[in-house]
Amino acid sequence: MAKRGSSSLSTEFSDGDESQPQKRSSKTDGDTTGSHSRRKHKPSKKQRQLDEDQHQKQQDELERLRKENAKLRKKAATTPSKSTGMSTAALQLDGSGFEPESEDDLDVINLQSAEQSKFKVSILALTFQSESPPGHNGLDQVAADTQSLQQPETGEVTMGPSSTLQSRTLQTAEWRDGKVPTGRPKAADYTPDVAGLLLRAINEFEWRIYTKNPFPDTEQQVQWAHEAWHAVIQARRDAGGYQLTDRMIGIIKTRKSNARNNVVTVVRAGVKTTYGFQDTQDKKSVQARENVKLYLKLMDDCTFLYKDDGTRSGERSGYAEHKIIWKMIHECFFHNADEIGVQFHKHFDPIPEVTHALIIAAISHCIEEWSTGIQIPVHFRESTTKAPYLGYLNALKKWEKGIEPVVFNIRKKWYQRVYKLSGAVSDSSSVPITISDAALEQANEKLRTRSGDTDSEGED
Repeated sequence: MAKRGSSSLSTEFSDGDESQPQKRSSKTDGDTTGSHSRRKHKPSKKQRQLDEDQHQKQQDELERLRKENAKLRKKAATTPSKSTGMSTAALQLDGSGFEPESEDDLDVINLQSAEQSKFKVSILALTFQSESPPGHNGLDQVAADTQSLQQPETGEVTMGPSSTLQSRTLQTAEWRDGKVPTGRPKAADYTPDVAGLLLRAINEFEWRIYTKNPFPDTEQQVQWAHEAWHAVIQARRDAGGYQLTDRMIGIIKTRKSNARNNVVTVVRAGVKTTYGFQDTQDKKSVQARENVKLYLKLMDDCTFLYKDDGTRSGERSGYAEHKIIWKMIHECFFHNADEIGVQFHKHFDPIPEVTHALIIAAISHCIEEWSTGIQIPVHFRESTTKAPYLGYLNALKKWEKGIEPVVFNIRKKWYQRVYKLSGAVSDSSSVPITISDAALEQANEKLRTRSGDTDSEGED
């Protein structure tokens, strides 16, 4: 690539033809300004080379930033966004330490406002530096731009359910301690009130992951984020609330990968103890060979799913009813009264088909980790696990076709069991208080024999 701005650079360091250096005129009274304007000090060859190198580095950095910015803007244009503000990003992390998935999280990122600010400031600064005389850094000229980009989020919101909240005065969410956050976006970046709402919205988002679709596309994620925010704002006792911005949507959406991997972390331990895999780091050991045999047996035509694998009876039975399934549902969602399955129990009653398939996919994933004889934990990435999940989901649909009431009762029983094990107090509001017609008729007949105002009837 040809050096950009080389001609202007030579002009800056020379005055006319370099082969005809100007003669230094003597300073005389009354001509101070004129003599000063004609006095040009030609830099040394070494200094000129250093200046040219610095200038070229600035041009290269400017070109790199422009290309990167153009690339990110192009990606932003191809990702559905209903925002009217600068940020259209699905932000990556929430401060939990979870690493982003290469094909799951990164494919929904456009550009977060903090990154756009950085690119804009960098490009402006380098542009001014490249177009200004040596010694003039250009940063003073972009100070106003930098300051404006670091202001708290505006009140602009993306269109969705949360933007139609009625009878509420929505405020702009403010930063914690009034300081512009740095690093990965997280709920703690905001004031405690906003942070608490974000955490509750994340829980609202998670139960949808577990019961509706573990692998939602970008559009569905945004929709769920709006629904979650709408729910937590509506649940406030006061009439206040906060506007939902793209940055806040990104924080909520980040939980999808964490939610799935939280399930796998729990299931990983359950698979080892339930099926009897043995710890070893030696592929040539007896334990490793036994682990490989067990792995092949379990994965043969999905034997790991059967309640009775046929070892004793000679015939498998109880497809998709192995005890590990309901046990993992308990460990993942109903381990105690504070778990998400208890908080949002109505969405788990009975255990949804999606939840059933997700647990099966997680079990299969963790069994695969033993395929070499030693356990090698593998990240539960969408790129490698969505297809198996959909396969198990379709298999469940075929299995329950024609016997829906039976499967319903199985999943209802699982829910009742795990809810009881959670130690949570039963929600009486979910149990209708009714009396049969026969009992009402019998009570009515007995009442006909009474007058209702005699002393003999007693008052107990």
